[in-house]
Amino acid sequence: MGLAGTDLVRIDAMLHDLAVALHYLLVERKPPDRILRIRPGLRSIREILVPAGRMEGRSQTFWSQLATKNLPAYWAKGNASVLAIWGTNDFIAAEADHPLIAEIVNKARPGKGTYVALDGSDHALLKLLRSV
Repeated sequence: MGLAGTDLVRIDAMLHDLAVALHYLLVERKPPDRILRIRPGLRSIREILVPAGRMEGRSQTFWSQLATKNLPAYWAKGNASVLAIWGTNDFIAAEADHPLIAEIVNKARPGKGTYVALDGSDHALLKLLRSV
């Protein structure tokens, strides 16, 4: 929204509403229509909740299950080497998450975690895919 020039006051209000809605959606596993009955003021983010039954291309069930997982524990338990790539044009994932993944892996398996920032690439690493 910031990249689209949306007012920062509006972005902050939307993020607050989104945090409330995501708690209902992912932790309490309430369907979007029920959330909106409980909190009608959240109608402005209806499209974000689960448009057409999906959020970011995945089902509410997927996101609910993911919300219950301790992802750092899985990174620490794994056996493989890990390359955590973050594209500098990624507006979906935060950069800080990726060096943290490498750090978690390296604490469990020294030298097995690597973080790389890929200049000009997005969340789908399209720059990387186009250069292959």
